[in-house]
Amino acid sequence: MPSEPPDAALNPGRLKLELFCFGARLDPECALDRDTRPIKRTRGGLGSGLDAILPGGVWVNIPLFETFVSRSPFRIVKRGVTYQLWRDDRPVCDLRLPPRPRWYEQRSTDGRLFGEIGVMQGTYFSIYPSELCGFWAAKPRRNCRFCSVGLCLGQTESETKTVRDVVEAVRAARRHERITFVHFNTGFLEDDRPLELILPYVEAVKRETGLLIGVQCPPAIDLTYYDRLKNAGANHLSFCFELFDPDRFARICPGKAESFGRAAEALRDDPLLRQVAETAARFLADARPHSGQLPFYRALAYCVRLFGKGRISGETIAGLEPPRRSIQAAEFLAALGAVNTVCVFRPCLDTDLSDQPPPDADELAPVFARMYEVCVAANIPVGLAPNIKTAMVHLPEEGRWLSTHPADGAYRAKATLLRTLYRGAFSVSRLGK
Repeated sequence: MPSEPPDAALNPGRLKLELFCFGARLDPECALDRDTRPIKRTRGGLGSGLDAILPGGVWVNIPLFETFVSRSPFRIVKRGVTYQLWRDDRPVCDLRLPPRPRWYEQRSTDGRLFGEIGVMQGTYFSIYPSELCGFWAAKPRRNCRFCSVGLCLGQTESETKTVRDVVEAVRAARRHERITFVHFNTGFLEDDRPLELILPYVEAVKRETGLLIGVQCPPAIDLTYYDRLKNAGANHLSFCFELFDPDRFARICPGKAESFGRAAEALRDDPLLRQVAETAARFLADARPHSGQLPFYRALAYCVRLFGKGRISGETIAGLEPPRRSIQAAEFLAALGAVNTVCVFRPCLDTDLSDQPPPDADELAPVFARMYEVCVAANIPVGLAPNIKTAMVHLPEEGRWLSTHPADGAYRAKATLLRTLYRGAFSVSRLGK
């Protein structure tokens, strides 16, 4: 179990990390079913908690029902109409909860509930438009051992979603939640099918709404899919290679290790694959990357060149590998021109790792600090897009709360200017949508 947390009340980034690692117990007065969003497993497979807003506008998804939460020093109480976070016997801060989305109960033209088409995560609308991840469907299962995707799809979320369903649900989310960003993600399917499947959804949502669009899919072997995705209207791509440590990757992500390892063998003479393999080895220092990681790195490098710095993310999980490996991952990604988004491992109920303890916040704090610092050092812009707040991960710019090396004035000034220009351009692009 992690050590007792320090006083984090005035540091929302630190408090967010503590809540990821400890969770919070619920007092009996809390009425979450009535007062806020329903608690669902998320398709990212690492969370099923309570979305809440901390001081400073920092969103967090707080574990509530996992086994480790019973030992948490944090608890959530309700005083009148106000929710508060307490640690032991003293208040830490007020919690703002997003209102219950009654529009989830509305239906599309084809009769599907909007709340079964997608789900709000933080301030954006997230949609899983494909069938179950192939690693979960395999016999025997080859899913990532931390993942809960196969426990939710078809249970809390419909497996069947037409393009019209999705466009209508996105419009409802924009009307009721004022979203600016729609996120699509899929699991593994053979032969680059995830990218082929997702293209019509991206194209339709961009055409009909003008909203910003992110896509998270396993890496394509045919890299021209990313040119097509950009032309369809995608603004941001992310790649979940999960772990930078090659041995941990193979042990915890068996399906990815095997399937993408075979793909890497077929691509062994590809110049870009060779280049990223050498770059990753340089940052690992004492190991070589696993072959199954290389298609992820290859796609990342290609997409940075295609979309530009700061628009591509590599997603990793802190707490399932040594912190030094997580820091190396952030440094490696920055060298490619990509951003690192870091989840905190959560031993979700009924998953293969449900009995594993959560990580120690003190050990992880340097990971999140470095995640931000490498963006500053590499002059990678972060935090430009309007109204995108994630509850399941620390945004790169939220890492500043954990860093002892503040960004220099030139970086901050440039970020402020780019943020103003980007948000103005986004407002113009949505006119008439």
